[in-house]
Amino acid sequence: MMKPTCKNLWLVFLSLSMGLAFSACDDDDEETDDDIQSVTISGDVADAVDMGTSVKWAKWNLGASRPEQYGVYFAWAESAPKTSYNWESYKWGNMDALTKYSNCSDFGVVDNKMTLEKRDDAASVNWGGKWRTPSADEWKELKEKCSWTWTTDYEGTGICGYAVTNTASGNSIFLPAAGFMSDEQLVNAADHGYYWSSSLYQTSSIGACDTDFSDNWVGANNYHFRILGYSIRPVMP
Repeated sequence: MMKPTCKNLWLVFLSLSMGLAFSACDDDDEETDDDIQSVTISGDVADAVDMGTSVKWAKWNLGASRPEQYGVYFAWAESAPKTSYNWESYKWGNMDALTKYSNCSDFGVVDNKMTLEKRDDAASVNWGGKWRTPSADEWKELKEKCSWTWTTDYEGTGICGYAVTNTASGNSIFLPAAGFMSDEQLVNAADHGYYWSSSLYQTSSIGACDTDFSDNWVGANNYHFRILGYSIRPVMP
């Protein structure tokens, strides 16, 4: 009998479900700001909102200027948007030959980097300061400590998504259902939201952890292919 590898186990999981939640997502090399090369994107740096969690959350998505705007889409561990989101255009190799962020030799170079480095974190690169992409655990904390209310018309804008509220303080942020980019196509916009975490998926290096949602469920600590273009909601201490 063939011994199962981390690669074929991942492909079995993926074939069973592309969109269901699988828990187990969770370090960082020392870096200086001199290591970070900024990228110019549209949008403005947001205010930080205290949501009663261990980090403060940006008021809007990376690449946006208002809470209802979708912002810019990023492949995981890439800091700039692009026109096509697939393995051919991915910065860090392909399914058989990843060059960074891997804990399994089936997928390429093993460096055991499980968390985005600052230089590869789109939030850090584009907004600077203490901004970064939230970890999988920080997304889980936001889900568990706040109330999530689906709306189809956020503040009269006609945009669907979740109003996330800290019930103790009343502070709130809005997460638009911005869909995701696959190849050159925007998929599931207005129906689903997909937000990257900074955490590599522990069981398979070709996936990274995300939070995704629709009108009747919110899944923290899910995983999907890291080549897909997802939204990023930055956080800071």
